[in-house]
Amino acid sequence: MLKLHIVQASSGDCFILEYGTSAPRFILIDGGLTGTYSGHLKPVLEDLRANHRDLQALVLTHVDADHVNGLLKLTMA
Repeated sequence: MLKLHIVQASSGDCFILEYGTSAPRFILIDGGLTGTYSGHLKPVLEDLRANHRDLQALVLTHVDADHVNGLLKLTMA
């Protein structure tokens, strides 16, 4: 099973791919603009952790501000 969760990223891109059935796993794809992390992505990741889920990987599709800045905020948090 695959589910693609779209995280609000204004004019950027930020997705979480969920895969697996009995023990779902998650991959973060892009991180949106700088404000995406604190405004939208961080609460989603905190919810995953609260449910004993973690990211398995980060994927950066390409280095543009609207894809990478939120990931930079995540890795510096």
